[in-house]
Parts: sequence; structure tokens; C-alpha cells
Amino acid sequence: MTVQITDRATLLRAAIADIEPRHAALPRIGADANGSWIASHDRHRAAAEELLRHIRRQHGAKARVGLTDPSRLQLHGITVTSVRGLAVLIDAWLAKARDQLKRLEPARLR
Repeated sequence: MTVQITDRATLLRAAIADIEPRHAALPRIGADANGSWIASHDRHRAAAEELLRHIRRQHGAKARVGLTDPSRLQLHGITVTSVRGLAVLIDAWLAKARDQLKRLEPARLR
């Protein structure tokens, strides 16, 4: 039996706790031993795509990956867009989610 969480603060805390370390673990872009950035960029992009699939699957996010339009991520009432790649899109969602969580939690927990 699946337990459905309805409290928004609890949803946000759970999503942040799951997504944040995965986002932090994305491979960094940088020159390899041969001075090539392409391979590291490809690894970074592939890992970000996999993270977005995970977010869709595990958290029910709605996402659109734009080729000419901005990419968009909607999860737990928070929508963000970005033209700078999926990692930046996910980072923007995390920032807005943390901000929203601060507003939802009682002052004594801050």
C-alpha cells in the first residue's frame, strides 16, 4: 500500500532530500586529460537527463525539454524554466522549493 503525502511542506522536504544529493552528484564539466570538454559535457548532460527522468518517475513532475523554447519543470506547485540546460533547471527548482519551504514551516523551525 502506498501512502500519499498531502502536506505540502512534507512533500517539499521529501523531494528536496531526494533530489538535492543527486543533483550535487552530477558530473562536473571540465577539460579532461586531453584538454577536451566535449566528453565531460556529454556525461553531465546524460546524467542530468537521467535525473530528470527520476524526478518524473518518483515525484510525478511534469517536464518539457525545450530545443528552441525554454525547458520547464513543474513539481509540487513550483514551476521553473531555463534555457541553460537541465542541471540549471533542476537547480532553479531546488532553490524555489527551499524558499517555499521556509515560508511554509513555522518560525520556530527556522
